[in-house]
Amino acid sequence: MGNFAAQLIKQVKCHHQVMTTPQLPPGWTIRRIREVSGDSEAQALSINRTVKYVRHPAAGMEDELLHPEFILGFGDLCLVKAVSEEDWLMGSLYPDGSVDCWGNYGALAQALRGL
Repeated sequence: MGNFAAQLIKQVKCHHQVMTTPQLPPGWTIRRIREVSGDSEAQALSINRTVKYVRHPAAGMEDELLHPEFILGFGDLCLVKAVSEEDWLMGSLYPDGSVDCWGNYGALAQALRGL
């Protein structure tokens, strides 16, 4: 029983690591992201953080909690691709790791040029 538990714990840790390792969008390298954005320090960020789309108060809509698929960091700005969404969102990256998105930029190349 001890060996089974150890194996199970190892599998869970391995699965958790895969899920928390920052990923790049398919077809993109970090080098290409840095070239298109003009930011030599751009990086893929972990999706394990609070991400929301902030609505303008006058719109009469509440902020929306997002489930990120990819997050790319550019200093205190970031680009977020939410699960089941086509567009990339621009937002602010806060010291606590949370993200407030406030702009919609369509395709990733367009969003990178909009930084």
